[in-house]
Amino acid sequence: MSEKNTKQSKLPLIATIVVAVLAVAAVVALILILGSKPVESNSSSSNEVFRPTAEFEQECEYAAHDLVKDSYEIIRLFVTQGLPHLDEPYGNAPEDGIYTVDTEKSRGYASYEDIEKKVKSVYTDEAAEKVMKLDVYKKRKSPYNDDVVLGINANFVADATREKLWENCALAVLPTSETECDITIYLDVPSESFDTSDASEDKILRTKMVKTDAGWRLTEFVY
Repeated sequence: MSEKNTKQSKLPLIATIVVAVLAVAAVVALILILGSKPVESNSSSSNEVFRPTAEFEQECEYAAHDLVKDSYEIIRLFVTQGLPHLDEPYGNAPEDGIYTVDTEKSRGYASYEDIEKKVKSVYTDEAAEKVMKLDVYKKRKSPYNDDVVLGINANFVADATREKLWENCALAVLPTSETECDITIYLDVPSESFDTSDASEDKILRTKMVKTDAGWRLTEFVY
């Protein structure tokens, strides 16, 4: 069995990130890094296995890092934090079930379109549509005038339980073709020397990215 060929570099994500780009030629690398059972290949010959160039590996590595970083921001928007909102007149609950987002404290998100643009910059159109359907952000008519403002569902409850898991994470990046790449995210990594084979399944996220006309995009919203 050949020794697995891996390439690692360190890039800041939230606090610490280790990005590993795996050489597809060493099938054992895929098995070890994903912690999964071997899967039979559909290829009739080992010559058909995709072998990325060093330049393409680096492209995938940096694209995956940027997308996962931006995906974390979207997780904060839709799951772990949400955006701050303004109180209703006289402190009442909103009659329409929507609070107006406090755009002075919303980290630059001033409209529904700003949220949608951010989501579409990270995910494929299909995945972005699913994120927006989480029913967190809405267009709202201002209670003070006829302006359309950014609103947040009054029933939204932030779930901060997974926030800390993202403070230190590692990525395993596996290019599978010129337009596709598997990404494994290891949450709550204790150190840079962490052995991914020791990761517990509840702290592993798996997703993919594909190359579209607009650039690389993630295919799933995972958190």
